[in-house]
Amino acid sequence: MSSIHPFSLLRLPFIPLELVVRMLNPHEVLNFAMVSQKSKKIAKIFPNKKPCYMSIWFDTFPEFDISFTKHKYRTGRNYNQKYIRRSDLWRFGSTSESEEVLYKRPEWQYLGIKSDNPIAMCLGMIEYIQEIYNSNLHSFIFFEKRFNSNDLKVIITWMNTNDSLHPISTFYVELKNRYSLDLVVNSLQASIDCFRPFLDDTSSMNSLKFPQTFKNTKYFTDHAPDCQKWFTVDTLLTMSPERIYVEFSHLTDQDINKFLENWMTGKSNFNMKWYELGIEKKMDWRQVLRGLKATIWHPETRKISYEINENDTVTLHGGVDIERIDGKIATIEILCYHNHSSRRIRDYSIEEYEEAFRSWNEDKRDLESLEFRRGNDKGGEIAENEEEEEEEIGGYGYSLYRFSIRVW
Repeated sequence: MSSIHPFSLLRLPFIPLELVVRMLNPHEVLNFAMVSQKSKKIAKIFPNKKPCYMSIWFDTFPEFDISFTKHKYRTGRNYNQKYIRRSDLWRFGSTSESEEVLYKRPEWQYLGIKSDNPIAMCLGMIEYIQEIYNSNLHSFIFFEKRFNSNDLKVIITWMNTNDSLHPISTFYVELKNRYSLDLVVNSLQASIDCFRPFLDDTSSMNSLKFPQTFKNTKYFTDHAPDCQKWFTVDTLLTMSPERIYVEFSHLTDQDINKFLENWMTGKSNFNMKWYELGIEKKMDWRQVLRGLKATIWHPETRKISYEINENDTVTLHGGVDIERIDGKIATIEILCYHNHSSRRIRDYSIEEYEEAFRSWNEDKRDLESLEFRRGNDKGGEIAENEEEEEEEIGGYGYSLYRFSIRVW
């Protein structure tokens, strides 16, 4: 089909034209659709409307690919990692006349179009594909070091106004400076399942506050060490995702106590389902729970099972429960262990609980509202055979230097 000029197809009668267009591959369909308004209408009618999966990234130049078979896409800083190549993976890109790009590559089928405005050209190509196929956007990845803040503004405006993109599964941005991060946070309104920012520059990293308009993100994650410099308790209190994972932070026990108090009174983080925050040192349960009403469960008295992904279920033994004013219960994962833990971790958790109970009995100042649930309370002890099953050391478990909380 590549030898057939798109203009010549328009001269065909309706039925032969339909047969030919249905045989075109995605590259040929796009070339045909971009000829005229008539060819665009024809391209939208004839191809099979089967779902396709799209991934967009702006690295060396604007690119995107589509596949009619769902498979693993590259996301985040591992963008160079190879993933399974399939015969139905079709890649598109746009460059200026001054850029040299090897369009022919053995791993995928590539269509490159040169333009004086590669970003506008690429975004236009994406809109064509969206009109022709039932596309789902898996990820949007942007590396600002190859572009500039004006390019970033153009892309965010396009994301906000292109409703057919929403929701975007993952939006990963690697930014030059704090100004760019503020720009994204304060102007992005598109619905995003997972937002992953990364900053190269750490020279001016004051606390960042998320505006009320930034509320369409379900999952916020940052694995970068420099996140700790701008992620403060004031940042946390302005965030509203269901899920937050931050690898590094400078949050203190007092910060966590403030966060818990705000959540319990319904002042912040109303959408929270699971937050994991890296901290510098092991939490002091007395400081974290000071002044709060909480129930501290014995690790062998209470257990809760939950899914961490589609293929794995974990059981939490013990933990600390707090309650929001509307009755929602959250469990803080301290003074506890998981069923994948070794006996050493399990025994240590029980000893830690007993020590906390003794300390609480000796000095209840500012901790009168705490309730310790022990083995003779409802829930019962873990059966002997169940403990034997847990004897094997597993690879799962939380770091001692991590604050984790779940809402049930």
